[in-house]
Amino acid sequence: MIILRPSEIYISTANVDMRKSIDGLASVVQQQFRLDPVSDAMFVFHNRHCDKIKILYWDKEGFCLLYKRMERGKFRFPTHIKGDTYNVTEAELYWLLHGLHIEEIKHYESLKPSFECSVFSQTPTGKMTETQKNSKSCLPLNSIALMKQSICSYVTAVPSIRCLVKLMC
Repeated sequence: MIILRPSEIYISTANVDMRKSIDGLASVVQQQFRLDPVSDAMFVFHNRHCDKIKILYWDKEGFCLLYKRMERGKFRFPTHIKGDTYNVTEAELYWLLHGLHIEEIKHYESLKPSFECSVFSQTPTGKMTETQKNSKSCLPLNSIALMKQSICSYVTAVPSIRCLVKLMC
């Protein structure tokens, strides 16, 4: 498996003659895109029918030229882009290479940990106090004290655990 980690990925908006090889595509990068082909970037080119892709990449020792031809279907490129190139992420390039339309894929926000009073600060009976119900922030110092209080009250009810957390309570 070849692992490439480009700093940026540029996709050409114009159709490119697929007879071009490394030197011809490097020339397109220099003259049309006004970019350096020996940078740490990846350059993606497609033909008129959008069923063939060539990817030019400099790997610090020489050029790599990757070529993919779709046997059935087409690569789905964004159509509303202005300019010679546009940037995509590694994930979007992966989707593009697998025939997905990158404009239609929805990105979800990363989950952020949230602490609910109902999970962390309940009393052993499962009921919450009015202070807990009205609290918007559930894990500051007062919440830690409530958790400690809940654990200690539970421990006193269960004799076999009492000796394990005796110092805490």
